[in-house]
Amino acid sequence: LVCDGFSRSDGKDQLCSKEAYQQFLDSIQELCASGQLGNCQILELKSCHGYGLALSAALAEVVTEFVFVVQHDWLLVKDVDLGPVVKAMDLDAAIKYV
Repeated sequence: LVCDGFSRSDGKDQLCSKEAYQQFLDSIQELCASGQLGNCQILELKSCHGYGLALSAALAEVVTEFVFVVQHDWLLVKDVDLGPVVKAMDLDAAIKYV
């Protein structure tokens, strides 16, 4: 789980207060520690990098063959069986992402 940091180099305001962001960090740290997020680790960036650089920082930490990227504003409303997707990617090296 990548937390893109609160402070911005361009000085623009964030959508929430620094206190609200810290409460969010505290909540996800508790969820991770309790195991409610499975084998989730938190990558907390010190400043806001934007989606592309935050994703790049996360991918630099990954050691698995496949990753499942979900942006903060996406909601999965149904169960998703990723088995067939992974199998197809495993069988065909030309499939880089879905």
